[in-house]
Amino acid sequence: MRLLKQRSESDRLTEQLMFIAIILLYMFPFFKENIQSFVLILLGITSVINAWYYKKILFDKQLLFFLIPFFIVLIDTVFRMESFNSVSKTLFFLFFPLIFSNIPNRFFSDKNINLYSRILQISTLLVCCSYILQFFIDYNYADLFTYHYNVPKFRHYIYFEMKFFSIHPTYFTFILTYCIVVSLKKIAEKGIGVDLLLLLLYIVFSIFLMTKLNLIFQFIVFFCYLFFKIGLSFVKKMIIVGMLFLLAGSTVMYMPSLLNRFTELTKSFDKKPEGLAFDSTNIRGAIYNCDLELVKKHYLFGVGFNNIQKSLNTCYASKYDSQFYKENNYLSHNYFFYILISSGILGFVSLLIFFCYLLKLTLKIDKFILYVVVLNVILMCLIEDFFYRQFGLFSFLLLFFTHYKNHLANQIEGEVRGKTV
Repeated sequence: MRLLKQRSESDRLTEQLMFIAIILLYMFPFFKENIQSFVLILLGITSVINAWYYKKILFDKQLLFFLIPFFIVLIDTVFRMESFNSVSKTLFFLFFPLIFSNIPNRFFSDKNINLYSRILQISTLLVCCSYILQFFIDYNYADLFTYHYNVPKFRHYIYFEMKFFSIHPTYFTFILTYCIVVSLKKIAEKGIGVDLLLLLLYIVFSIFLMTKLNLIFQFIVFFCYLFFKIGLSFVKKMIIVGMLFLLAGSTVMYMPSLLNRFTELTKSFDKKPEGLAFDSTNIRGAIYNCDLELVKKHYLFGVGFNNIQKSLNTCYASKYDSQFYKENNYLSHNYFFYILISSGILGFVSLLIFFCYLLKLTLKIDKFILYVVVLNVILMCLIEDFFYRQFGLFSFLLLFFTHYKNHLANQIEGEVRGKTV
């Protein structure tokens, strides 16, 4: 009896630590990469201890396809007998399915999901506030609206000068998009309240970051939610649309850099970067030209994950008389190209299979917020090496697995209710 009581207390302590670790995971915008990894390891340890109590370590078979990107890199690296540095960047594809398979579904009830999402919203808002505060410490209010080479000073500051919570603007906007959908959902369920203020703040901050594709995506998501998910009259919806267009017009008027970021696409994409005359658009054009050149030469077997950066730099040097690649390392800026150039056609097809299974599981879960997360991450993989950076991979896997577990928890709850009726 005493042994059972001790085990019960140990179970309770383990589950409390597990719950704290999950909460800490959702504060990840505050954390550097090593702390994010530490919290995930802590959650992994508690989940394994919990599984050991029940004498059964699980692995959800529906999540096996998440191992595909990990094995693409691992097999290619072993075959070439190269350093395992690139493999370390895909370990989350192994850890997340294993860890979340052994976390009880009850930790992902609707109530807990609301708590986790609110923690992420607050963490994201505090990071936004810290960005503004740090910017005003170093610059004045007028600098908020200035730009150089079509890049707003504020965006440049976050990317290159930020002292704390430094996150790539594109990756941070991915989280802002999720926070926007959370607020939209709460407004639809509970009516206008604090989430309207949060919604406006997230939108304004997204505008200041000026990630073009994510701004367009947020615009589409907002209208889809407004017209298909929120039960307002047509007149009220049109009033909201009118207010948004008024906000957009005012933003363009007082922030010319926003309009310049879009017009840059038509003016610079077909121009080669020369010397110091380059911007984000013609740099991206140069990167994609070299991506395609390397694909043509190495589409069968690739150049290897440890050699892709060197191969790209060689291409930049041979094709462009510019300083852009000497100041910063520019990878493929497209995760599909990254896999194809590094591992060849077999790795590329395997990645496509991964995304097919991902879309299939997303359709099965059928949640609007998960559609947004998955479509957004696919878009990000088209313009960034999104899974190459830990922040991108970590944030996507955390959001996806959380809502997947919520789906399982609701399934179990529905079955229990069905038996009791």
